[in-house]
Amino acid sequence: DSTAPATPTGLAVSAGFELVWLTWAANTEADLNNYEIYQLTTSTPAPVAGTAPTYRSGATQLAITGLTPGTQYWFWIRAVDTSGNKSAW
Repeated sequence: DSTAPATPTGLAVSAGFELVWLTWAANTEADLNNYEIYQLTTSTPAPVAGTAPTYRSGATQLAITGLTPGTQYWFWIRAVDTSGNKSAW
């Protein structure tokens, strides 16, 4: 298998004190393995294909805690299948 999964859609962020709750729409690929999430405190540089993820999730949601109050964060997400193929961020 060399076909990458579709890029996840519907990423939504809810903020709380020192935390954010990320949710997104589920991918429909039968061989989906997990999602990788990348976090930065600036909007650039956007992650490229080889960028290592900051977090991984097997679900369509992730709570990120321990964030610094008053700091803006940017998040990107990509899907990974069981063959290791990765969607775009």
